[in-house]
Amino acid sequence: MKRLLCFVAIIMMVALSVFAQSKMSNRTKIITSATKGRTSNAPSRATVKNINNVDYVTVFVRFNGAVDRSVIEKYGGQVRAEYPANSTVTANVPVASLEALAAEECISYIEASQKTRVKMDEARSASNAQKVIDGVSPLPHAFKGNGVIVGIVDQEIQVSHINFWNEDKTRYRIKSFWNQNKNGSGGFGYTYGRFFTDSASILAAGYDITSMESGHATHVTGIAAGADHSLNYYGTAGEADIVITSTTGEDADLTDGAQYIFHYADSVGKPCVINISMGGELGPHDGTDLCSSVLEGLVKPGNVIIGAAGNSGGVNVHLGKDFTPEDSIAGTFIELMYEWWMPYAMMEAWGEEGNDFEFAIVAYSPSGDSIFYSTPFFRASQDTSFRYRANVTGTRAIKFSADIASGINPLNNKPNIAIEYEQDDVSSSLKIGVLLRSDSGHVDLWCNDYCSAFTDNGYASRGWMSGDDAMSIGEGIAISKKVVAVGSYVNKPETYDSQKGDISYFSSRGPSADGRLKPEIAAPGEGIYSSLPDKLYYSYGNEYTIYDGNKYYYGSMSGTSMACPYVTGVVATWLEANPNLDYDDLIDIFAHTAKKDNFTGSDLPDYTWGYGKIDAYEGLMYILGYPEGIENVTDHQIVAIYPNPTVDQFTIGFASNDNNVVVSVYDLSGRQVMATSLGSVFAGEERTFSLDGAPTGIYTVRIAGANQSRCYKLVKQ
Repeated sequence: MKRLLCFVAIIMMVALSVFAQSKMSNRTKIITSATKGRTSNAPSRATVKNINNVDYVTVFVRFNGAVDRSVIEKYGGQVRAEYPANSTVTANVPVASLEALAAEECISYIEASQKTRVKMDEARSASNAQKVIDGVSPLPHAFKGNGVIVGIVDQEIQVSHINFWNEDKTRYRIKSFWNQNKNGSGGFGYTYGRFFTDSASILAAGYDITSMESGHATHVTGIAAGADHSLNYYGTAGEADIVITSTTGEDADLTDGAQYIFHYADSVGKPCVINISMGGELGPHDGTDLCSSVLEGLVKPGNVIIGAAGNSGGVNVHLGKDFTPEDSIAGTFIELMYEWWMPYAMMEAWGEEGNDFEFAIVAYSPSGDSIFYSTPFFRASQDTSFRYRANVTGTRAIKFSADIASGINPLNNKPNIAIEYEQDDVSSSLKIGVLLRSDSGHVDLWCNDYCSAFTDNGYASRGWMSGDDAMSIGEGIAISKKVVAVGSYVNKPETYDSQKGDISYFSSRGPSADGRLKPEIAAPGEGIYSSLPDKLYYSYGNEYTIYDGNKYYYGSMSGTSMACPYVTGVVATWLEANPNLDYDDLIDIFAHTAKKDNFTGSDLPDYTWGYGKIDAYEGLMYILGYPEGIENVTDHQIVAIYPNPTVDQFTIGFASNDNNVVVSVYDLSGRQVMATSLGSVFAGEERTFSLDGAPTGIYTVRIAGANQSRCYKLVKQ
């Protein structure tokens, strides 16, 4: 009782709005109710744009039926892109109109776009990509992504870098460049940004933005598809065409950029792999958010997306708790990593369908070993939004505010609470924490890893919990059900305690919240050298090459952002061999060919490595018909193939019985030209096949059965 008398609390809790059930995501509610009066650094302001004194926000809008642009325009909004297969658009909508738009009968759901963040010399050898580039026997030729589109959705690109020409500098390979950061009227069905679609205009544009902090896109593009061999820092797919979307960084713009790149690839009749080395932290982490589902809808045979798993490894961005009547409460503290200049935290708590939970913010007194102050408990299933402010005065003064929105998400039927927390006085000795309360079910809590984490503050013995880095795969992109998430392993150790070949300390871990395998594969991601823009302030301390009197810079970066384009470049070479690969095909290739070693262990797949370390060469051999690798090709003959060379037909004589036999023929590019299912065959049996109409050249004949599988070279004259 005495403790209660030692302070005066001034509390303001206002129910700002009660929203139509399940029409707006909780982050959208916070933006709607909390943006006025907040500083520009507040997370809720990150995606708000003031145009002619009107605050706009970019949102995904899902319709109950067909898309109706006029409904968006009715409220002063502008559609940016359409996704008819998902009944979804991206649009700029006035913040003040969001509630009214959500109330329209034809609107199913509105989800605010969230700000994403950016997440090779020895690397090529580490994963056998050099063998692919060099065309090591028995590959029929070098594979460098010829006839394939490599798409890059990123930011900070020097499109004029010499790395984006072909090796002999005779062909400029960037075919289209959509600069979403440039004011313009859009094009190709998009209503914003500026398009550059010929070499002269792209080269004249030079850069996407004036001020560059990292040169991220320049580096990423070079890893995937760079072709300048002067310093040995070229990428894997050096013959691929390149299409660039320079994004603003919001996930709605990422999806628009990916859609455009696939449209371009379809228009020129080429397969395409898109690299997105960006992602967010907040969301359900189960692939049901609109960004994830839109990307899932874009993937098809010949169109694949590779995403960076995230750099939250080693950061306690997640906390999970199973509740029972006997164990019904969990507490953790909010660690503000940069509290003096960014005293903010964004958090989201997600429960299970059919199980409600409650959430409260508390101030804990270490000296008194007690909760000094607590907000009320907010119920996750209640569809509402509050701004809560507390000014707790006394010897341990503390001020904070929290914008809290809750409700059941209609996309997965899970109760959800979103919180934007701001601490006005970071010098207080009180520790700010959160409490979760429920009698049953599981609750996951996530925070934004760039400025906050969950910690027990050394009070684990008193029942407080630390977070972990489980289920930390980047939200929106890598978590999508048809996007390959790439983890990073050490290629060049950059810290005293890292070991070459081990998983990078920063590489995010899986699984997804719905139990899917994430990441699916790992690749070199530390100390990766690639191209950098000459506008980067620290480029001048890095290596450079000179061509035609101009300096072009190269330097090292680390992150899953670097591992991701490594996989993108490898997949481009695989698409050269088989232009119809899709997500499921890639998973099959990883499962059969990824490397296992002392670091990965043999019990794969798991939530750190996925299927293991990507092997570009063995993957390509598998695609071309060598599923067991090159070392098995010279095993004893199980058939006889004659005549060889042949003119228009060949005969296979089988030396033993087999079942489920399939005979496939591939040309030098790895494209299948014939496939015939034989069923059962018997020792001494012969079958004849026609190559009539096929051009002269060297072919690979793959004979695969239940008992054995082999490949043979066949020459047609």
